[in-house]
Amino acid sequence: MAKREKGIPFYPHFIIEDVVVILVYLIMFLGIIFFLPLLFFPPEAFERADPFVTPAHIKPEWYFLASYQLLKVVPNKILGVSLQILAMVFLFILPLIDRGPERHPLRRPLFTLLAVLGLLSVVGLSVWGFYSE
Repeated sequence: MAKREKGIPFYPHFIIEDVVVILVYLIMFLGIIFFLPLLFFPPEAFERADPFVTPAHIKPEWYFLASYQLLKVVPNKILGVSLQILAMVFLFILPLIDRGPERHPLRRPLFTLLAVLGLLSVVGLSVWGFYSE
């Protein structure tokens, strides 16, 4: 049987320390929420929203900008959504298409070119969507 080393027992010393830290955090967190709600929010955040009026300057979050710009560029909305679905299906079946034994990117110029063009198109559409009106 192994010999136990002497030390501080986990219970109650470390448990009490963790509970004290959690309680101090909760007191500070709830104090800010209840007594200083405007500290982290602008006053406009508390105005009631009108669901029938959309602001002209509204834009999606950065991760939706490429999809948003693609929908704005393509004249037919069904075609724009279909292009996005086809891109996701292509990414889903890509491991099934690429069955070659080689994995080094410099020895696979077609898939390297497709990956670079895909990344450039997503970045380009995102930047275009960010600066477009």
